[in-house]
Amino acid sequence: MTPPREMFVSGYEKIEAVYIKEVKLGDLAVAGLTQVASLDPTITVARRSDKVELKVDGKDRTGFTTPAEDDADGWGNLTADVLVAARAVSPQLTAKPNEDVYDAFFAGALAKLDGFSRYSTAAEAAENRASREGFGGIGITVAVEKNVVRIVSVMNYTPGQRAGLKPDDVIAMVDGKPVAGLQQDQVISMLRGPEDSHVNVSIIRGGGAPFVVDITRAHIVPETVTYERKGNVAYIRLYSFNQNTADSLRKEMLHARQDIGAGLKGYIMDLRGNPGGLLDQSYEVSDLFIEHGRIVSTHGRIPDSHQYFEARPGDIARGLPVVVLVNGDLGVGRRDRRRRDAG
Repeated sequence: MTPPREMFVSGYEKIEAVYIKEVKLGDLAVAGLTQVASLDPTITVARRSDKVELKVDGKDRTGFTTPAEDDADGWGNLTADVLVAARAVSPQLTAKPNEDVYDAFFAGALAKLDGFSRYSTAAEAAENRASREGFGGIGITVAVEKNVVRIVSVMNYTPGQRAGLKPDDVIAMVDGKPVAGLQQDQVISMLRGPEDSHVNVSIIRGGGAPFVVDITRAHIVPETVTYERKGNVAYIRLYSFNQNTADSLRKEMLHARQDIGAGLKGYIMDLRGNPGGLLDQSYEVSDLFIEHGRIVSTHGRIPDSHQYFEARPGDIARGLPVVVLVNGDLGVGRRDRRRRDAG
């Protein structure tokens, strides 16, 4: 399949426009193409003067004239041309799905930037968007364990809660189709759907007989904040930053004060494993505790990238101690979750 040239052109344009330091697009292109070539040991890609050369078994196959370093359109088209030529001479590359080739290319290209730049596949991008902005679903989290689909948690004020679903319920069928043996992503896809649409879920509870629940899907924004009482201390976990995080934290802080009462000694804010998310929500969360001064600012090579976030008066902790837990290794924050928000 011919690579979509506009994807590479757009990628180079975005990097060129928003990356803080000026980058040489040619370096990114060659690094990415070299990574793709590594999928077939007989293929090599190298830059020589004003040419990008494709070799097979060490012999020149063809050369491509390089554009100017800042020519995103030119480098996008060159990238597509080299990939087409490489696949034409390499059965190994031809057999690879397009997504595997793109993954290899962007892994190589983005490695020239920094440790925080990464490529998301179409499926990953869709899941990340759902985590930030929500999706049509029923408001449960599931885990697949030994071919059994188990409900891990049920979100408050969601169709799943209103339908009476409970943690440890086992899902046997969705819309009359058995789910035993399916992958987690397959089950999630069955449970999600357009808002106001219906889904029939067959439930087994406590080893009893299955019963069917008809549930109307709604817009679900995944929970990112949980509260647990630890003696006279409020333990609050922040899993990520989506569009509801600041409001959710405000509610859980209020819940903690009501739950523990006058004996409340302080808060533990656990951000370990938090992969990040929306910048405005991280600012809003910080602003709940910081009473004055600049919280954070962003700067780039274009005027629209300059932003300043100032604190507003008020401390939701009311002066009580707050302990924040973070990973010792920044790389640990990468998301690796076996449980997924299903709907």
